[in-house]
Parts: sequence; C-alpha cells; structure tokens
Amino acid sequence: MKLPSWLYADHVVKDLSGREAFLKNEDLKPVEYERRLWGPGNFVAFWLADSININTWMIISSIVVGGLAWWEAWLCVWIGYTVVAIFICLSGRIGATYHISFPVVSRSSFGVFGSLWPVLNRSFMACVWYGVQAWLGGQCFVLIFRS
Repeated sequence: MKLPSWLYADHVVKDLSGREAFLKNEDLKPVEYERRLWGPGNFVAFWLADSININTWMIISSIVVGGLAWWEAWLCVWIGYTVVAIFICLSGRIGATYHISFPVVSRSSFGVFGSLWPVLNRSFMACVWYGVQAWLGGQCFVLIFRS
C-alpha cells in the first residue's frame, strides 16, 4: 500500500539510510537566520497566552475557596508562574542562544538514543494536557448549553 504524496516530507535526503537519517537531518540543524521570526515580544505574548487558560482560573477559584480574596489568589498564581518562568528560561537558553531544537539539546545530556526518553515523555505529556484541556472545555460548553 502506497502512502499519499502529501504525507512525504519534501526535505528528506533520499540517499541516507534510516540510521543516518536519525543522526543527521534538516530538523536537527540549527534554525537558519531567515527562519528566525520570533522576537522577545512574541515569546512574552506566547507565554502570557499559554498562562491564561481554564486551568489557571481553576487554580485561582480553588485558592479563593480556601479563603483568599480574588486578587490575592491571582497574585499567588502569577508569582508562581514567574518562579516557574525563571527555570523555563534557564532551560531554554541553550536553544535560544544556539537556535537548536529540543531533541538536539536532549542529545547533549542523554546521548543519541537516550534522548528518545525526554522527547517521548514530552510528547506524551502534551497529549495528556491536550486531553485535559479538551475535557475542561467540553465541561464549559455543557454548562453553557444547560443554562
């Protein structure tokens, strides 16, 4: 059974074996200057947009139920996000400085084959959080439709 042509990657080098392609391909190269489109404002806007989601509102509502005022809960969450952002920025500095991707950074710590663990772990957690967000969004729509 042949795959449709749109499933094939255009930039794959045909003369490399599977093992060679695993070690060297276009996705593992540093990002070229022409493709570096994001500046500091883009990163700040991305993280702000990522932080304002239904989970954040659930955390804040749980803190309010615990006895704090809404603005104290909001402040606690943003302080927590700021502390986490410091560590995220530190761990992402190598990628931002050398313009390399997460799998390449993982290879420097875990080796070529050991780097599969953090990549697969990150992929799995992305699927889990997508499911959590989808379920919570569905619950919001159920509430809207019932009212």
